[in-house]
Amino acid sequence: MIHKHHEWLADANADIIKTFEREQATASESGHAQETGHSVESNWDDVLTDWLPPQYEIGKRKYLMLETDDGAPLTKETDLVVFHPHYPTKLRKKSHVLASGVAAAFSVKRTVGRKDIVEAYEDAAALRRGMRLRGVDQKHYLVPPLFYGLLGQSHEWKAPSSTPAENVRDISIQLDRELVVAPREALDFICIADLGTWTRKTIVLPQQFLDGGVENLSRLSPRPDGSRWRRFPRDVGAGTQLRTGESVPADQLHRRAVGQAVDQRLHVGTLARHEIRRRDRP
Repeated sequence: MIHKHHEWLADANADIIKTFEREQATASESGHAQETGHSVESNWDDVLTDWLPPQYEIGKRKYLMLETDDGAPLTKETDLVVFHPHYPTKLRKKSHVLASGVAAAFSVKRTVGRKDIVEAYEDAAALRRGMRLRGVDQKHYLVPPLFYGLLGQSHEWKAPSSTPAENVRDISIQLDRELVVAPREALDFICIADLGTWTRKTIVLPQQFLDGGVENLSRLSPRPDGSRWRRFPRDVGAGTQLRTGESVPADQLHRRAVGQAVDQRLHVGTLARHEIRRRDRP
């Protein structure tokens, strides 16, 4: 017997898909590229508006004002933004908005290809580099100040021999190596409506893991898919100190390393592994 909770989630998911596919068909009927692009934006705007909590308002085609003195003052035009509830209503109507007033930002594409994923990675990194760190502990180096994602209606890999899901994964791994300097800069989310969803996951480990002082953590070893470990400066305020030989499950290690305040005496250096992980479209 299906649990009521699972049944409720399935119904909600089916409603999202039905609404999106109806709007997708309408958007595809237009013969004008710009009009079609705006229709796709409106489609995603409707999905976000319908399913986010009501205090999170959506804005379209905004320029985000950055905070650092040594970089660009603005981002490129951002297709969709989700405002923090505390951001004043009057300021939301302006074309230029404070990056600190935005909870999430999205690039929206009708058809996603390699160049669109590259652009999304570049825009995500530029946005985070233009925002000041709010603190000195590891959380502020690992967790981005705002969420950045890529939303697509479909993709360009339509040949019978194409492997679009693998293409998205491989491109993400490559760009993580080439473009991302720190985990807070990485792309958080890719959703291609007729293909699947990918989300970023970050795991933090203490320096002792690299030095061989932690046993039985083979499940956290780098995978053959090329995802990698990224080192942080020793003065970041490194993850939680582990005793030599201590075995810690991955979920507990993540909570301890990221979720706890770290005593300044326990600076041992950290590294983090982050990757885009796929969730198939139901």
